[in-house]
Amino acid sequence: MDNSIKVNVRNPYEIYFTSMESIPTTLASITSQRNIVLIVDKNLEKNHLPHFLKSLKNMGFNPSVLLIHASEKNKSMKMATNLINKILRLQINRSTPIIAFGGGIVGDIAGFCASVIYRGLPFFQIPTTLLAMVDSSVGGKVGVNTRQGKNTVGSFYQPKAVFIDVAMLETLPSRDYKSGYAEVLKYSLLFSKDYFKYLDSHYKLFLDKNQDYLMNIIKNSCGFKAKVVEEDELETQDVRFLLNLGHTFAHALESYNNYKPNLIHGEAVSIGMVLAFKLSANLGLCSTENYDKIKEHLTNIGLPVAMANVFKRINTKKIIKLMSKDKKNHSSHITLILAEDIGKCIVKKDTETVILKNFLDGAFNG
Repeated sequence: MDNSIKVNVRNPYEIYFTSMESIPTTLASITSQRNIVLIVDKNLEKNHLPHFLKSLKNMGFNPSVLLIHASEKNKSMKMATNLINKILRLQINRSTPIIAFGGGIVGDIAGFCASVIYRGLPFFQIPTTLLAMVDSSVGGKVGVNTRQGKNTVGSFYQPKAVFIDVAMLETLPSRDYKSGYAEVLKYSLLFSKDYFKYLDSHYKLFLDKNQDYLMNIIKNSCGFKAKVVEEDELETQDVRFLLNLGHTFAHALESYNNYKPNLIHGEAVSIGMVLAFKLSANLGLCSTENYDKIKEHLTNIGLPVAMANVFKRINTKKIIKLMSKDKKNHSSHITLILAEDIGKCIVKKDTETVILKNFLDGAFNG
């Protein structure tokens, strides 16, 4: 496969598959600005940041570094306002690049800040987690959480480029690594039964962190995402809604859990996708066999597959209330992505809350 994928949106950009050492050279060919702002996950401060800063300075860049504690609770308007004020105190202009160096939370909040400062600063993504590499760094959705729900304030703001170094995954904690896999699997469940079979028969290569295999599935995931974004950049059609498979459940569960660290995003998506397939089977849209396969596969990866894996008990009324605040809803009914088969999903806009309550009451244990 090629070492880059082009995302053909209104302002096209490339996803580069490269090494950390090579990023400054490519960056220098894209921007003439040498004063740059790096927004960095504090977890990268000791291991990866010093080497990257050295490479940037050797290429003539003058980086200002802003460290943040990346968590869903911190992905807030308060954090964004704090970052914006710090950025504005630097010597920046409308051409100063903002570079996100970290996982999806860093990319979301850095991109949001870039989208509103001076009505838009150049924005670059260097995702360092699997989840960010295959999902959040591609597509231009940036934003923050509020008390009303996840990503309720945000923008569509495409990066100028995305740089992916698969070697970064070597030092990613096991839990975060496995969490990112939920988004990898999502693309197969949405678009290709054959790809699901490939993932299902090779999952041990994922667990072993086989570099060739990782490069393959990351490129495939980015390719799937790029095609959807090209077709429906601003989510004005049902096409991009499909990418939310499992996410309506997931976001509600994260919010219900008050974004506590015992449930991280990919884990919530894993549970959400299992719930989506179980509900689909209950409604007669797909076979129970599909649900069983998905549940078994995610269990083999080591991801949670039931609400009971996280919660001792649940308040289904509260979860449904949180689901009702999802951005995809346009009426009193809840919009869900459901499955007709592995590789074939649909947008269902008329799911009644009473059906959901009865379903969730019986689905606690998976």
